Amino acid sequence: MARPWFLIALAGAGAGILAAFLWLAVWIWAGGQADWPLRLALERRIERGAASLPAPPAYDERRRVIGFRLYSGLCARCHSEPGGGREMWADTLEPPPPDLTQSGRVRDARQLFWIICHGEAGTGMPAWRGHRSNDAIWDLALFVQDLPRLGPPDYQQMMATYGPSPEPLGMTPDASCFEKTK
Repeated sequence: MARPWFLIALAGAGAGILAAFLWLAVWIWAGGQADWPLRLALERRIERGAASLPAPPAYDERRRVIGFRLYSGLCARCHSEPGGGREMWADTLEPPPPDLTQSGRVRDARQLFWIICHGEAGTGMPAWRGHRSNDAIWDLALFVQDLPRLGPPDYQQMMATYGPSPEPLGMTPDASCFEKTK
């Protein structure tokens, strides 16, 4: 025969679970964001993945130019360019892509590398692994990290001098993103 304290504990646990379920259902029905557990999981995945990467290479002028050309040719339509905004259709994506020209959006270079390499599940951010070399992904990550410090005149000068020049989206042999192949 079960002891009364056990039955009371079991009833209390059941009531707590029911209350949590009802609270969640009302929160979602009232317009709360139901994707926060997925966003939290993605953030933890980015942090863990980035922590396993080697230190980023030194950011020099060559990397800056290559990163600029990749960003302006492949990323600015969704993530904006200094002073230029982004394509109207980018605002219709759910969730909307972050404006990477804003300083509040700056991430660690390793995190940027990981996101560019693997994409972001549940968003429109594609994985560039297999389409760009590790060096090109580093160039882009370092440029994105530096992007908020670049004003519209500087960006336009770079556009006039270098212009966008993304490589075709073919497979790239060394695009491993430092993961071991199985």
